[in-house]
Amino acid sequence: MSYDNNIWLFDEGDGKLKKIDDNGVVLSETVDFRILFDSVPSPTQIIDRDGALYLYDPNKGFYLFDYYGALKNRIPFLQWKNPEVIAGNIYGFSDHSLYRYKPGSLNLIENKLPAVFIDALQIKAGNNKAYILQKNGLHVFSIQ
Repeated sequence: MSYDNNIWLFDEGDGKLKKIDDNGVVLSETVDFRILFDSVPSPTQIIDRDGALYLYDPNKGFYLFDYYGALKNRIPFLQWKNPEVIAGNIYGFSDHSLYRYKPGSLNLIENKLPAVFIDALQIKAGNNKAYILQKNGLHVFSIQ
């Protein structure tokens, strides 16, 4: 979803990031990624936050764009689960860690996870909390 209630999607056939409206009309699109990159990403998640677009491909990492499609940064964090962007920080999980990174800081923070996180159905992080959905309910943990 975009900040203006439209939809961002990656069209693998055209190799373009596109914004479409509710009727499927293309409102904007980038240039063909096959021209920009040697290896085209296959994003599993597109996040629209704070005036930027974050495309995440678990095998290639994060691609940060402005709303006009200009590449601003590429961050090679691979195989993260449940990536999220909150207040300019990128969060993601591995099997045993929560990661937090502020683009441009060169400072990746890793927090080891308790065993309760391992069998989680879904994990979300934000506002210094981690939310863990498990079969028996939702658990909330503070992150220091």
